[in-house]
Amino acid sequence: EKEGWEEERGEPESVEEQVSGKFGVWSGRRQVLKPRSGEMSFDFGSLFPKRITGKLFGSLCDLPEVKYDVKTNRKVVMPSGSEGVQLAATLYSPSRRLDRPADDSLPAEPIPTILIRTPYNKLTMDFVGQRFAERGYYVLIQDVRGTFASEGTMDPVKYDRVDGKAALRWIRAQDWHQQCPLIGTWGPSYLGVVQWALYDVSDGDDAPPDAMVPMITSSQMRDVLLPDNGAFHISLFARW
Repeated sequence: EKEGWEEERGEPESVEEQVSGKFGVWSGRRQVLKPRSGEMSFDFGSLFPKRITGKLFGSLCDLPEVKYDVKTNRKVVMPSGSEGVQLAATLYSPSRRLDRPADDSLPAEPIPTILIRTPYNKLTMDFVGQRFAERGYYVLIQDVRGTFASEGTMDPVKYDRVDGKAALRWIRAQDWHQQCPLIGTWGPSYLGVVQWALYDVSDGDDAPPDAMVPMITSSQMRDVLLPDNGAFHISLFARW
């Protein structure tokens, strides 16, 4: 769980621009991830073995049975839509089938991919990534540009289309993705906004996802920020 936590993409420009917290540092331009030694990811399941957590949560929420052990790579570096800016991600990969012997020769079932892009720290999504992956999905969770372990400057909405398209192209080029070319996206709030940014009539490697699950969100940011005949939603803006 501690592997990959020393990801850091730069230093704050001055002490005045730096506010330290338990899970990261805000530099004024972006959040820089450098947890203290020995800390674990922010996962509610960290208190229990992951297989127990998955089965307990699945039982409470009536989810499909846990089918896979999960391998986690927290050091994935991906291209953005701009040259020279790299984005950080975590990849959750289903590995051994729990209901089959280790020497099983039966053909593997197709495993689609779920892409989740977040400005709220990919490490806080660890619980979600584990739950999807143990049920038969590759899950890629990415810090959007300018947040936490990703490079660049955070500019809400501006880069989400080009960076999201770059993420889709990257996934489609990976060897592990070739066995099942389906990609889905998932997430609420801003995690839904970045999904709508990908939807268009492109084809090939720039095609939109095969499925989207946006929740508590909107495809029209104007309607969110200016909901009442153009009146500015100042409380939402201040909270965000």
